[in-house]
Amino acid sequence: MCDGGNIATTEPNALRDLVEAPSWMTKLLGGVGLPGSSPSLGPARPSAAKSLSSSSAVAIPWRRANVRHTSNEMYVDILETLHVTLSPSGRPLVASAHGTLAFTCKVSGIPDLFLKLAAPGGSLASLIQLPVFHPCVRLAHWRSRPGEFSFVPPDGRFLLAGYEVDLLGADYLERALANPNTPSPLQLPASVELRTGLGAGGAEFEARLLLNAKFAGGTREASFAKPALGGRTGGTSAHPVVEDVVVRVPIAPGVRNLTEVRASRGEAHYAPGDAVVEWRIAGKDTAALSGGLHSSASGVVATLRCGLVGGLEEEGETSGLEVRSETWEYDGEEGGTYQAEKEKEGKKEEQNSKRARAIQTLMPTSATVSFQVKGWLASGIKVEKLVIDTQRSKGLGAGVQPYKGVKYITVSKEGVEARA
Repeated sequence: MCDGGNIATTEPNALRDLVEAPSWMTKLLGGVGLPGSSPSLGPARPSAAKSLSSSSAVAIPWRRANVRHTSNEMYVDILETLHVTLSPSGRPLVASAHGTLAFTCKVSGIPDLFLKLAAPGGSLASLIQLPVFHPCVRLAHWRSRPGEFSFVPPDGRFLLAGYEVDLLGADYLERALANPNTPSPLQLPASVELRTGLGAGGAEFEARLLLNAKFAGGTREASFAKPALGGRTGGTSAHPVVEDVVVRVPIAPGVRNLTEVRASRGEAHYAPGDAVVEWRIAGKDTAALSGGLHSSASGVVATLRCGLVGGLEEEGETSGLEVRSETWEYDGEEGGTYQAEKEKEGKKEEQNSKRARAIQTLMPTSATVSFQVKGWLASGIKVEKLVIDTQRSKGLGAGVQPYKGVKYITVSKEGVEARA
C-alpha cells in the first residue's frame, strides 16, 4: 500500500490483484515443500508477477481486471441517521439527517452507470449539504447537474457518496420566532414527550411515546405478510414499517431508586444504580399501537410513569414533613395560641418547599427515542433512475439486463431527544 512513505495503492479491488490472499490450498502446498504463498520459499512467483503486470495496466485503479459474474445485479441502499432536538413544547430546535449511499455492483466487464436522485422540493443542490464522493464519481458531471452520478463502479459493495441534510431549513427558526403558529416541516415517525413534577408530592415523571399515523397503515398490513429472515417483514415506500422502538430516560446520580415503574405497553427495565430507564416496545406492541392510531387524534399511544426516591442526604434533609410539637401555655392573651399555629404552618411550608426543590433537582431533564423505519427517508430523497450506458461500457455482453434493487432505511440511535 505504501512505498517509501508515499501512498501507492489503497483500493481493495486493486490490492486483491496485487496480493494473493492465503488459503488452505497455499498452506497445503507450502507444507509439502511446493511453491506457496510464503515469501520465505524463494523469489516472487510467476503468477504474482503476471498479476502485478496485469493490474498495473488497468486504467481504473478501483476495479479489478477481468470481472465476471454469473448473475448481474445492482443494489442501491440509502441509509439516513436522524439527529433531532425538541423543546419542552414539542417544537423542533435542531433537526438534521446524515445520509450514506451504499452501492453493490455485481456486473461483468466494465459497466458505466448513470444514477439520478430526486427530491420532493425539486433540485438537490439546495437540499444536500457537505457531500462526499467515492473517487469513481465524475465530479464535473455532478457540479453541472447536481443529483446525477456518472461513474464506473468498483466490483462488489462500496460507499458511493455521503451527505447531510437540514430538515428544518435555514430560515425556520426565524419564522417560528416571528410567528409561533408556524407549522413544523418535520414529520417524525416516533417522538417522545417528558413531563415532570407529577403525583401528589411532585415526585413522579412520565414519558409519553407518540407515533405518526402516516406509518400506521403499513405496520398493520405488513403483519399479514410472510415474515422474512429473523421473523420480520420488510417495509416498502408505499407502506413504511417502524421497528425497534426504544425510549431511554437518563436518571440523575442522586436518585436512589425508582418506585412503581409502570409502562402501558412494552417492558421497562431499571435497577437501583442504573443511569437510565430503558423502555422497549416490541414489534407486536408497535403493530397494535399503530393500529389504534386511526382512532387516536392526539397521537399519544403509550406512557411510562415512574416515581423518584432521592438519595440518603436529600431524603434525610427534606422528606420529613412532621413538625416538632411544642407545648404552648395560654397566658390569658388571645394571640398566644394563634402565634404558635402560625409558626407551625410556616415551618411545614418551608420543609415542603425544600423537599420540592430537592426533588426538582433529581428530575430527568430529557428523554430520547430510538427506532428504525424501512421504506422511508427523512429527507425525502429517492432514486429516480439507474441505467447502464452501453456506449461507454465494455465487456458487458449482448442483451445484458442487470437486476436492480433499491432500499431506503432511516435510523435514530437515540437521535430524537425531547427536553423537559
